[in-house]
Amino acid sequence: MRTILILASNPRTTKRLRLDEEVKKIEQGLERSKRRDQFKLVVKWAVTDDELRRAMLDNEPEIVHFSGHGSGESQGGQGRDLVPVQVKESGGLAFEDDGGHVQLITGDALARLFELCADSVKCVVLNACYSEAQANAISQHIDYVVGMKKAIGDEAAIKFAVGFYDALGAGRDFETAYKFGCSAIDLKGIPEYLTPVLKKKSISVTVPTPPSSASPPDASSAGSPGHLSGVHSPSVLGFGTASVPDGDPGKIVSAAGTSSPTSATAKITWPIRLFYSYSHKDEELRKELEDHLSLLRRQGVISGWHDRMIGAGEEWKGQLDKNLEESQIILLLISPSFLASDYCYDIETKRALDRHDKGEATVIPVLLRPVDWEGAPFARLQGLPIDLRPVTTWTNKDEALKNIAQGIRRAIAGMRNGTR
Repeated sequence: MRTILILASNPRTTKRLRLDEEVKKIEQGLERSKRRDQFKLVVKWAVTDDELRRAMLDNEPEIVHFSGHGSGESQGGQGRDLVPVQVKESGGLAFEDDGGHVQLITGDALARLFELCADSVKCVVLNACYSEAQANAISQHIDYVVGMKKAIGDEAAIKFAVGFYDALGAGRDFETAYKFGCSAIDLKGIPEYLTPVLKKKSISVTVPTPPSSASPPDASSAGSPGHLSGVHSPSVLGFGTASVPDGDPGKIVSAAGTSSPTSATAKITWPIRLFYSYSHKDEELRKELEDHLSLLRRQGVISGWHDRMIGAGEEWKGQLDKNLEESQIILLLISPSFLASDYCYDIETKRALDRHDKGEATVIPVLLRPVDWEGAPFARLQGLPIDLRPVTTWTNKDEALKNIAQGIRRAIAGMRNGTR
């Protein structure tokens, strides 16, 4: 269950905002979405500093949405900017004190709080004027943070929220949801569609240096097809901060300062799209593998897809084809049932290998159960787990799945460094 924590604050000395309408429309959008069962909405009103901290502790949200006023240099009253002069200078978001008056919380203070909650929080939306500075601070610790680079009107702020959460409810990732939020403002004819900005932690992958005695796997000496050398330590993920340049919600700037398209045709985008090709007779093993890859998902490194995610009323073949074409890593979960499946073997495998050979995707065979697969078209590829010991033959199945997760992490490191 993905928890969305909405923090609404409209102190009595500030301009009245339509926060109730914003929350209502977010809730309605999620309720009508095909993935409504995946989301839990928690709303806190008139939030004080104590209530903010407790809400984070009690709910462990994945997404935190602040709706209210921010302080800036506006001349007053046109949007969600905070007008009182005495609170402009330090900057921050307007929460409430115990008397319902403004208590400004700075970006640095918020960043320190979110650092403590980074294990659960993956995205923060600051739907308030002049919140870019706070977004910059928070994005040191959180993968995706949306802020406003100037004043934003109530209507535009509500439109952004509706577009953003509609996209999440449709299964889109945070970057795409941000773009849908900007598009919602634009479609309404409101010129503020360039006001929201996305701050994103860039992901750099460091490959551990192998021992000097290590050597590449020798296909001629491998005891079975797809032999893979052992993994001594997992790769390490490090983070920097990146942002969407002003006026261009279609590109992400990396920490190195170069821009790259975020479309599915880019060589590498984050999160990496991962496709599970498997037989339904191996569904439990697929679920267990997903659990072992959950840290990569939480870190924003991967986004997995399988056919059980097809929604009611959707055309299943179209969804399978679409996600297979858009994936950057394709896992072939090999078993007797996989080889016996005409669809898995003749259609998914063939297309996966075509994309692999063209450099469009990386295909990784994963041996779940013992089976003779010598001569199979994917036998030429390095596979997992180590020495191609089928997962079900390991004394400790979790050790096998951990080894697979480490191998996938290394494959991602190779993609980052331009290798296959």
